[in-house]
Amino acid sequence: MKIEPVSTCVPSRTFAEMPFCKSWREIRSHLHTLAGVKDVAFIPVHRTAGQAATLAFQFEGFDFYVQDRSEVLAFSLTDPDGSEPALLAVAHHFSEFLTPDVRAG
Repeated sequence: MKIEPVSTCVPSRTFAEMPFCKSWREIRSHLHTLAGVKDVAFIPVHRTAGQAATLAFQFEGFDFYVQDRSEVLAFSLTDPDGSEPALLAVAHHFSEFLTPDVRAG
């Protein structure tokens, strides 16, 4: 898992990438176990329009997105000044689910 500090997020504001190793149904179910998550929406793949499947949600007042990038899931948010504790909470919540054998160093 790679986590970028808020201050160095690229324009897409991607802050983490993790293996795409679970189904969207499992990922969405796991998201609901994160206390404080609101307004969860799944946007399916529209390959003809060049869009990837995306899971959108709000957490601690910020809009987050999980996007299918083939073999990885990209975690991003829309606010460049997003709270680093919120980013870390989302990243940690999913890292335990998607990469249980990887320990942060």
